[in-house]
Amino acid sequence: MGLACQADSDCNEFYEFCTDNNVCKHRLIFPARGIEIAAYFIFALLVATSNFGGIAGGFGFICLMSMFGFDLKTSIILSNAQIFISSIIRISTGIGKPHPERKTHGTLYNFNVICLIIPAAALASALATVINRVIPDLVIVILYAVVLTGVFVYNIMRFITVVKKET
Repeated sequence: MGLACQADSDCNEFYEFCTDNNVCKHRLIFPARGIEIAAYFIFALLVATSNFGGIAGGFGFICLMSMFGFDLKTSIILSNAQIFISSIIRISTGIGKPHPERKTHGTLYNFNVICLIIPAAALASALATVINRVIPDLVIVILYAVVLTGVFVYNIMRFITVVKKET
């Protein structure tokens, strides 16, 4: 931002435009462009389905941010904020619901497990922040692909095992 320009294409980022003073400036959120409106709907669908499935959908958010020209490191930072907000919404919607197996007492969430997970997640987040600054983008993408492939294969195998037990 603040670079000299003659046209919008001279500005470095997708969300910048060339002003009448020939300076690149961050554009306002509204009016939204067509790709942004599409991304709003895709993002809402992604977050909703991810939350229904019990995950926060951070990786999908990282992929979606590439539509807007964000680099990988910025996308990861925005993804972490999205995961936090999704988690708060998920927990707040289930706070008064009873546990399905213990209908007379207990809550939907086991707060003992949550108390164990939060410190580990905070430590992992701090470590990931340091790694994100040190490791090149290509290595991060490869690590993401390896981890997601492993999770996908594990879930497919688990799915097949459950289906075989039920039939």
